[in-house]
Amino acid sequence: MSGWSLASATDVGRVRSANEDSLGTKGNLAVVADGMGGHAAGEVASGIAVATFLESASTATTLDELTDAVRAANLAILDNVAENPDRWGMGTTLVATALIPHAEGVALAYVHVGDSRIYLIRDGAIRQVTDDHSVADELVRLGRLTPEEAAVDPRRHQLTRALGTERDVAIDSGLLNAQPGDFLILCSDGLSNEVSDHDMIDIVESSADLALATARLIDHANSAGGRDNISVVIARITEQLVSVEEKPRLPVEPVAPTFAPSATSGLTSRRTVRRRWPVIAVVALVLALVVGGGYQILNWWYYSSYYLTLTSQGVTLYQGQTTSVLWFQANEILAEPSLTAANLRPADIASLNAKMVEPTSAAAISQIHYFKTYALIPGQG
Repeated sequence: MSGWSLASATDVGRVRSANEDSLGTKGNLAVVADGMGGHAAGEVASGIAVATFLESASTATTLDELTDAVRAANLAILDNVAENPDRWGMGTTLVATALIPHAEGVALAYVHVGDSRIYLIRDGAIRQVTDDHSVADELVRLGRLTPEEAAVDPRRHQLTRALGTERDVAIDSGLLNAQPGDFLILCSDGLSNEVSDHDMIDIVESSADLALATARLIDHANSAGGRDNISVVIARITEQLVSVEEKPRLPVEPVAPTFAPSATSGLTSRRTVRRRWPVIAVVALVLALVVGGGYQILNWWYYSSYYLTLTSQGVTLYQGQTTSVLWFQANEILAEPSLTAANLRPADIASLNAKMVEPTSAAAISQIHYFKTYALIPGQG
């Protein structure tokens, strides 16, 4: 299946010592992943994600099959962590596009988790297709921050979703309208944080070919500081694709189970007497389900949150609420001994002492990486 031409490149940047990004293209597929985890092997997570996605999605013909390929990548990372406990905490973003069959021809689809991005460039204009899954951008969508405030808010680096951090991952997906001459940019935040929209347009549209455009984008990001790994895939649409309704398909949030026994009526007194014991058994079963269901709901609620605090072991991550409820107590998940009161900023210490609540383990781990960025750790430049 043809319909586009592709070029890709990745670079370690000017600050990092290792490249935790991975990318890949394969026929009708293009994917970028930005690993996180540092010593916990972010480059392993992104590599597993890209390899698994490309293999699982190679025969995908629907949007559902593409999202299934992302789920397969997520499980592959979790399986690797189970086999290598020292890699606990590794994860990755993933953004991918694909050309898939459609009733009227070929359609352009995408899947997305994290803060890597897809842009579409057409006739001197650029549009960000994906929404970042970060704390700052979630606050924008809630109306609590403006886009301008989010662009400089430190919480823009705190992910609310990533592969490898939860068993069930929420995946954004959709179809895109694209026409011959359009450009797609898939990139990690090492590019989007350093290169403005205007410069992206200028570089891509003025370059002689896609390979040169990717090289120039990376050079520009490095010239602006190169504070992170930089990965980019550029696709140029070469054939007419199907015109579709651009309606992002947002993931369905899980709903806590409810138990509501249905009522029956119209039984005669004779049937009531005859079936007394079966009815008692049914009532007992329903009560057991209600009690068991209540326990499951409470258990789900209590362990649906995470928080960070400062202990004798350093910055420590717990799963659970900040206080005990009945017999439920938070579980210690991870301790980072390199982060102590001696090398953290006073404001960070105050926040940790108050217990920093995070919606997901990905957001909590991202916050730990943020602390490391500003901590004074011996041996770190």
